[in-house]
Amino acid sequence: MKNYYRVFLLALLITPVMALAQSASKEIQVPFKFGLGKSLYEKHCGSCHGNNGFGVDEKGPPLMHKYYEPSHHGNQSFIRAIKNGVKQHHWNFGKMEPIPELNDRSISKIISYVRWLQLQHGIF
Repeated sequence: MKNYYRVFLLALLITPVMALAQSASKEIQVPFKFGLGKSLYEKHCGSCHGNNGFGVDEKGPPLMHKYYEPSHHGNQSFIRAIKNGVKQHHWNFGKMEPIPELNDRSISKIISYVRWLQLQHGIF
């Protein structure tokens, strides 16, 4: 009976991790209204945060994580990070440099795309 509980607890712990891994590899059809945000994100953010938002090993954190849901890191946090850069705080990837070539409209498009992508992956 003890082994049954261990297997059950292990299954409870592994299931969310497996679901997130499947979610990361799944191709999502991006609605037209998020297309520009997706393109801008891939050009300016994808090399560190991953084109799917799940991060890049040793380069940048995953934005598809509870740390980056709106209640923890609101849109203003993304705006400040893009405009001013940000010191390392949740992860060990080092400081994020500012991206001065992005204007307010472009930043808004990127944030809208990231929030939509987070919603698709059940982050919030």
